[in-house]
Order: sequence, then C-alpha cells, then structure tokens
Amino acid sequence: MAGKMSKGWLSNDTTLTEISTYDPIQLFSGNVLQSLQQLMRHPQNNLKIWVGTQMTVGPHMPADPQPPHYDAIIEAVAIIDEKEQIFQNLLLYQKTDLLDADGAVLVYQRLVNLLGGDAQRAETLIDETSPHWHPHSNSHSLLPDDAKTLLAFVESFSPHGLDTPQLDEAFRKGVHLVGLLTKQSCISLLQMWLFSLAMCDVSLIIALHPHDQEEEEEEDRTDNNDNANNAMGIIRLAQTQTQNAPTMFKYTAKIVDCDQKPAKKLRSRWKKEQLVRLYSDP
Repeated sequence: MAGKMSKGWLSNDTTLTEISTYDPIQLFSGNVLQSLQQLMRHPQNNLKIWVGTQMTVGPHMPADPQPPHYDAIIEAVAIIDEKEQIFQNLLLYQKTDLLDADGAVLVYQRLVNLLGGDAQRAETLIDETSPHWHPHSNSHSLLPDDAKTLLAFVESFSPHGLDTPQLDEAFRKGVHLVGLLTKQSCISLLQMWLFSLAMCDVSLIIALHPHDQEEEEEEDRTDNNDNANNAMGIIRLAQTQTQNAPTMFKYTAKIVDCDQKPAKKLRSRWKKEQLVRLYSDP
C-alpha cells in the first residue's frame, strides 16, 4: 500500500479526487505494462508527457482517462524496457545496499570512531575514496573478509519466531561484527549504501522521434562512461491509434537525477537515531 500512496494527498493537494493505483514496485516485478497503464491513469507528479513543446500529461492537469497517444506511448516504453532492461538494471543498482539504514548508521559510527571521532574526515573519505566495487558485478564478492562476515550474518538473520532476548542477542552479535570492520570495509559498505540511495530516487527520460526508414538499423552504442546512463535505438510499434501514423521510432532513454548522495546524509541520520534513543530510553 505504501507504494500506491499518493504524494498529492500527503501534500494536501486538493485537486486530487482519488488515490492513485500506480504501484512503482510493479515496474521491477515483470508487470511493466500494467504499471504503465496505472501510471497513465493517475500521473500526478510521477509522469510528464510532451508532444512537441506542449505538455499533455503532468501534475496539476485535469485527469484524462485516455490521453493523446495513450496506447502508443505505453507500448513504446514497454518495448524499450524489454530491449534495454532499464528497470531490471535499476533494480540491480538499488540492491547494492547490503545494509539497511540502521546498519549503515552503525557502520558510520564505527568509521568515525576509527578516525578518532572526526566525522568530517570520515565523510570526506566516503565521498572521495575510489570505490573498490562495481554495481555491475557481485559487490559482495569484492569486499574484504570482515565485511563479508558481517553481511553473511545479516543475510542469514530472520526475526520470525524469535523472542525479545533472542533478538537482543542477535543485535549484540551484529554490533560486535561491526566493531571488527576496518576503515576500508566501512568506507566500501557506506559508499554502496549511498549509491543505492541515489538509485532509489531517479528520473527516466524517454524521447521518441518518428523514423522514416523501412529497415531497422543497428543500434548505435558505446561503452564509455559518459554514456553509461544512455540508451538509444529504433523500435517498431505493433499498432497506432491514428491511421497513417508512424510505426517506427528512434528513441533515446536516459536516467537522470542520479548524482551520488553526500556522506553528510549519514551524519543527519545518526543524529536522528540519537534523538530516538534519547526519548525511548527509560
């Protein structure tokens, strides 16, 4: 239900008359077509469509049960995702957070302690140290042994069926393993957590242009880092809503707003944890 909750309702947007049925989780579970259909019916601030220079779908616009080019847009995006695996690759990036937020705070505290309490230096190291891992690979396998031991414990832990003393004991073991981490292990784990955080808050821009060639062309791709977030090619639609409308399109797809989150977010999270403990401790 959390995935379907309307941002507009949370922001007291009085122009909304119903809760959106759009569930972004479906984009990553193989139900891309259904998720796009729901998004088109309830775009709110999650979808904007321009035809030429005119916005036809977007926030604060009257809901249209059948926006212009509805079927063609949904079909095009679904085909592009099938070719490029955009959402599956994005999910791969999001899964680099091998720790949850509470675990990341504990690792951050460990790093600060290793540096004699210098939080500023810890954040500089996180932001500026070259990563020893890559999101396209098995990030877990590239970590030092002390980090692997911690992650093996985290992955094997299940709270189901455990009573409070057992949960407390598991927490103490986890804290003990965090206390054995080296500086480099802390930096790598926190970089991965921040990278995942960035990948959970991105935008996808897709541009479609009619293509007048009758033969499909080989997609023009490069592997350099400057185009790492770009994809381009040619697609053919099975159907169009308008007679004589083009069925072939040249597309470009780009992930944007994916700048690395700064390490100072960890300090902010740490301070919030301290406030919670202050008011929760007897």
